[in-house]
Amino acid sequence: MTEDFLHYIWRQKKFKPLQLSTIEGEPLVIHRFGYQNHDAGPDFSDARVQIGDQLWVGNIEIHVRSSDWNRHAHQDDRAYNNVILHVVYEHDSEVQNARGIILPTLSLQGRFDESLYWRYERLLNNQSPIPCQRHLPTIDPFIVEKMLETVSIERLSSKAGIISGLMSQNQNDWNATFYHWLCRGFGLKINEGPMEVLARHLSWVVVHKHQQRIDQLEALFFGTAGMLEEPKDDYSRALAREYRFLSHKYNLKSMEPSVWKFARLRPAAFPSLRMAQLAALICKHANLFSQIIQTGTIEQMYNLLSVEVTDYWNHHYRLGSFTEQKIGEIGTQFRDILVINVIIPFLFVYGLFKDEPFYKQRAIDLLDQMKAENNKVVRMYKELGFPIKSALDSQAVAQLSKHYCKPKKCLNCAIGTDILKKKDDQ
Repeated sequence: MTEDFLHYIWRQKKFKPLQLSTIEGEPLVIHRFGYQNHDAGPDFSDARVQIGDQLWVGNIEIHVRSSDWNRHAHQDDRAYNNVILHVVYEHDSEVQNARGIILPTLSLQGRFDESLYWRYERLLNNQSPIPCQRHLPTIDPFIVEKMLETVSIERLSSKAGIISGLMSQNQNDWNATFYHWLCRGFGLKINEGPMEVLARHLSWVVVHKHQQRIDQLEALFFGTAGMLEEPKDDYSRALAREYRFLSHKYNLKSMEPSVWKFARLRPAAFPSLRMAQLAALICKHANLFSQIIQTGTIEQMYNLLSVEVTDYWNHHYRLGSFTEQKIGEIGTQFRDILVINVIIPFLFVYGLFKDEPFYKQRAIDLLDQMKAENNKVVRMYKELGFPIKSALDSQAVAQLSKHYCKPKKCLNCAIGTDILKKKDDQ
């Protein structure tokens, strides 16, 4: 037995809810099961239960065994003082909260169809990358489509916490927050951390003052990144001179250059070239954030990201490193990565913060206008019959794979719970 399964039993009300009583023998009536809490604290909040003649409103905590309460140290945690009912599978000990109050306990053992649990166990023990793989032909396509719709919105919303933190750092300035978020995006996974540090060292206030001068923007970015400490050619020496003046003016501190990762990256993905592209993008658009939130089609979005770097960066992927190949512009693959993973999620979260459904729908529509991504995960789900027609769908299966299939969170997935409803295991 697992806690996740008991959460499912409670959430879906898959047990006999009539003629209940606590372990202590008091009549129990559940008026409201509560809302599942996915953060720290009790498992379900805002529940309403009647024990004997007393009505209680508060939290529900669920464990496999009663003694798990003490094993998890809840008896010393005041956050659990508002637990009104302890729900367990097996009652093996009396427990109390931090106030010394003994908790009323409900045991679910014998109150649900235990074959449901064994079907769940067989699903979990499946060694396929997607646990429900062999069951998919029996699933109603409508259920699959609804689950993909759910996880696509979930994936867009997942950035809200990070952006909220950036908003606090930037005193609720949307332009500064978007700049910070864009810097992270230009770092991709490999250099996301250093790019975030760069954005903190080099504020939007300073960047905004100089965004009409590409030479000054490059000097600010490369100097703050620590890439101008040993200039290797005339171009980098000119940037270094400019940075010395600007760093003194704004009291800027340079980063340690060793934080930047170049190993195992294609030259076109080097952080130096990405900084040059970012500087060109900021220089081209005086009000980039305003233009982003007004963009209605994916073609317009692509046009916003179509920028020309200075001629130097057409033939350099690193300061002092010349190449005959022209590599400066933002490529179509990187452009799509920026749109899918940076710009559209920010637009969606903007609508979420502003309580403006219009912007959230625009974000969804833009994703739906883009072609589906082509990667290992997408191909795997496509081969299994998942309807993947656009980037909205490919982002959905990426979320499904990472947060449901790989960790085997089948009980939180509409597809998994539909399989559990079936009486046979064919």
